[in-house]
Amino acid sequence: TAPELWMKDDAAHTGTNNWAGTFWDSPDLWIRNEEDDGSTHQAPEYGQDNWFYTRVRNKSSAGVAKHFVVTFSYKEWAGTEFVYPGDFLPAVAAKAEFDLQPGQTRIVKAKWPRSRVPAAGTHACILASVIARHDHPTANKHVWEHNNLAQKNTTVVNLQADEFIIVPVLLKNVGNIEFSDYSLEVWRVKRFSQYTACLVQKSREFFC
Repeated sequence: TAPELWMKDDAAHTGTNNWAGTFWDSPDLWIRNEEDDGSTHQAPEYGQDNWFYTRVRNKSSAGVAKHFVVTFSYKEWAGTEFVYPGDFLPAVAAKAEFDLQPGQTRIVKAKWPRSRVPAAGTHACILASVIARHDHPTANKHVWEHNNLAQKNTTVVNLQADEFIIVPVLLKNVGNIEFSDYSLEVWRVKRFSQYTACLVQKSREFFC
């Protein structure tokens, strides 16, 4: 029995390979600026190594993916949507994996070398495909037409020395509790102790 490898899997599915979700913002494909195994997407940083991450599921009830390869690449949007294999291969990076059992999920990562990260400001569409001997993308298919394909649109950034970045944080009150009963703190790991971080409220108050 052949494996059935998926790179997108949520309630937006309408069939085996037809996906009605936001195809350019896959929940199972993201970038990290370091190999820290974080699961939240970060904008790729110019001038340094970044890391591709993707989540692969074996949806088969019996077939084992004994050997599969995940490929990663990027394309600048040129007015037409991307098609396999021409827009996905050759890859910027790839990672081979083994023995993904039926029903199992695995996160696969690969380094995006700094020499292959485009210039800051580039609108980079991250593309990934998962290929196994008995389960691989079909030629001339778009991302939303095959579960072995994934896409994440992002923009390359470059945070220069002595500059700063504002990171928005959304706090949601899930109960009938006054926010005044709580405090919000910023914690830094020791190796970043030389950096200053502040909380900025809409009232323009700074808490450092």
